Amino acid sequence: MKETEKGNIKPMTYKQIAEVLGISPESVRAIEFKALRKLRNQGKLDKFRDMCDGTWRDEGKGLGRNTK
Repeated sequence: MKETEKGNIKPMTYKQIAEVLGISPESVRAIEFKALRKLRNQGKLDKFRDMCDGTWRDEGKGLGRNTK
């Protein structure tokens, strides 16, 4: 998105974003796709955490049950 002089926001194309960032338009599309996928999956992860009793932890080996 690009802000205009009056404060309005105009959407930018993949090509415009790519030129600003110095990457290919395909890379912009891929970054957007991955970000949107992560946001969608975050909602699923939040629902899963809500079902748990708060004793889950991540030790770099995936989620494991904290029995302490």
